Amino acid sequence: MIVILNIFVGFLFVLPCCEDLIIEQLNFYYIRVQAQKLFFLANILEELGVDKRQVLTNVVDLPNSTTDFEATVSGKELIQVYQNIARLALPGIGLKIGTKLRTEHYGLFGCTLMCHKTTRDSLLYTTKYHSLVTRTTKVYYQEYDDNTGFLGCEDILGHPELTQFNLELQVAIHLNLIRDATNDNNFSPQRVLLSFTEPSHSELYYQLFDCPVLFDQAVTGFEFSNELLNIRQARYNPLALPLLLKASDQQLEHLGRDRFLQGVYTWISNHLGSELVSDALAKHLCITARTLRRHLADHGTSFNKICAEVKCRFAKKYIDDDKLSIDDIASALGFNDSANFRRAFKSWTGLTPSEYRRDCHNQDLQWSKS
Repeated sequence: MIVILNIFVGFLFVLPCCEDLIIEQLNFYYIRVQAQKLFFLANILEELGVDKRQVLTNVVDLPNSTTDFEATVSGKELIQVYQNIARLALPGIGLKIGTKLRTEHYGLFGCTLMCHKTTRDSLLYTTKYHSLVTRTTKVYYQEYDDNTGFLGCEDILGHPELTQFNLELQVAIHLNLIRDATNDNNFSPQRVLLSFTEPSHSELYYQLFDCPVLFDQAVTGFEFSNELLNIRQARYNPLALPLLLKASDQQLEHLGRDRFLQGVYTWISNHLGSELVSDALAKHLCITARTLRRHLADHGTSFNKICAEVKCRFAKKYIDDDKLSIDDIASALGFNDSANFRRAFKSWTGLTPSEYRRDCHNQDLQWSKS
């Protein structure tokens, strides 16, 4: 996606950056994730011979796993754990973790999934309620005129070093959930499409999915024939299903309260090139400025804090692109003076824009060598 920003010097400047992806990342950073998910990942890796301290290092305020079952961590900390796992450079680690996850690990979501009548029904449920259990990816379902279907999965973390791990983890999980629901450990989709390059451990994919696996595709997901979609699930329960769906809707509604912040982040992201005024945002949300301040305070933040967070995130993304000058980036983010931008960026990150660009370049070199 090309984002065109009007620069104050009087000409149009094109930034090659995916705005929607940055907004998704910002939204993910402030969500809360069950801390038990981190411990589960760490315990699986320990079974595979990895010291869990390598996985949980750098996670701030990690709760006690044996006493605080309701504790949460930020989406940003989950990304840190994913990065720690990716640095282990264990072939197929996402697949190996994903095959350990079953429907019983997903509580209400897993139980409801099992109670649907057919594979098609469970896929439709997965698509609607996926955010209840996993928010590192977007899941969608498409059905075609010949009654075949496709369950797609998109990475939304925006960290290139994590894309393969994140996607292979999710496709392995989805396969296991379908196998649980159909009570068939040999269930395979018609084909598996993967958007990343074929890795050296591709044999693990062929063994797990036991069907054609295509790499370097435009999308990631499973193709299903009409026959596969109509498989009757082993634990179909028409009596329990309405109650479980009602409970799922209640959880989804609770989760939807975070959408207020998503709306705030999106509006600010879409108005970076102009003057950011809280009254304009309040008008957009059809609330008073006082109500806006109260809602933001209830979420532990403020208009100015979110403006700084959004600008910092966009600035980091733009600075990572060597083709963009610091002056142009400052203008695109609404600063009328590049010196003000430099001061603001250093207050956000502790680094000047030039220092941050150098560090990004050095990190890219390290990843390319690993």
